Amino acid sequence: KYQKINKKKYINFCEIVSILLDNAIEASMNTKNKSMYLNIVNKKNQIEIVLLNSFNNKVDLNKIGDKFYSTKKRKSGLGLYYIEKLDKDITVKKSFILDLFKIEVVIKK
Repeated sequence: KYQKINKKKYINFCEIVSILLDNAIEASMNTKNKSMYLNIVNKKNQIEIVLLNSFNNKVDLNKIGDKFYSTKKRKSGLGLYYIEKLDKDITVKKSFILDLFKIEVVIKK
């Protein structure tokens, strides 16, 4: 189903999923609960990616996605920043649901 989108958007989709999974795995590794939930929905005009994960750090929701802000050991802070700057047809929403970090990424086709 995803092959029907153009090559650039497909590559963006793959990069986004990779970055989100890397972040979620690292964040949840040091938690007691170790939870991660991924949902990808391919709709007519957009692809929706929703990822929830446990985390063990203090996270400043207003700074997530800022260049060089990170809660990870590597401290690069470039992954979510890269996603937010990748394409004008990509939107990112971040929030908390109970003790989980939630990120929603929508890619317009």
